[in-house]
Amino acid sequence: MRIMKKALFINILVLLQACNSSTADDRDTPDASGEELEASTGDDAEMYDELYSSSQFSEFTPQDIANDPLPYFVILGGNLSCRSESISGPQSPYPMKAFKKFEKQMVKFIRKTGKRPRFMLACYGSKQKMKPEEERQVFFVSSLAGDQIITGTETALVNAVKAATGPYQRLIIAGHSYGGWLSMQMAHKLIHQRQVGGLFTIDPISAEECNVQTREGCQRAPEDLDASERQRIADWTGYWKNFYQERSDLLHSGKIIEADENEVLGARHLSIAEEKTVWLEVFRLAEELTP
Repeated sequence: MRIMKKALFINILVLLQACNSSTADDRDTPDASGEELEASTGDDAEMYDELYSSSQFSEFTPQDIANDPLPYFVILGGNLSCRSESISGPQSPYPMKAFKKFEKQMVKFIRKTGKRPRFMLACYGSKQKMKPEEERQVFFVSSLAGDQIITGTETALVNAVKAATGPYQRLIIAGHSYGGWLSMQMAHKLIHQRQVGGLFTIDPISAEECNVQTREGCQRAPEDLDASERQRIADWTGYWKNFYQERSDLLHSGKIIEADENEVLGARHLSIAEEKTVWLEVFRLAEELTP
């Protein structure tokens, strides 16, 4: 009976885990520096909205994209991380709490450098993959498209990233949970097609190995890309850092030996993508890659 209850609980966690949800314990978790996570201020939010208005990149041409020297961010949320911004509105990646942390650091980056990098946000919705040949549904938005949210597949997202970036532009890909797994898949598919300057996997969980059909991969780093494929990712990527946690017993990732660096954080699975330490690392690399 205990085993059956534990199995049921893991299934519930897989269905409910999302990077913009957190428990009371998670909200009180300090970051790795021992400081409480900072809340975004109204001024920061207003400045961000102004800097990334729908017209900000409206006159960007294909030539501008090809010659853009700034790093390009791809931020990927976990399972069920999409939310509607209004009761009747479409599912959107903007309400993700991880995006709020990204947003805050982006404002600081712009203030410091005077540069405005472009980005792509993506999240997983409520539609589950029911057949092996199916792809999961994702919702994504580009800073080039303003508020235009696109519903598509994981392959469509990779193609959208390729269309939005130049062949020599360096991408910084960061993903949590299923999004961490997707970031590895994306980096692998972009080998010899785009430059991956940085890869940040945040407690990555394989969508193929941890779902309502199987729990095999719910307590380890993704293994559906084998060691040789992970090594190819590492060889092609400028810098790969893997963050993971061990506080959530039933749902956690682990060390990835092919990554350049692994770091264990004191958060739980649902809140680790909100850790300030993660986004400080992401933007530290962004500064290094900014001309």
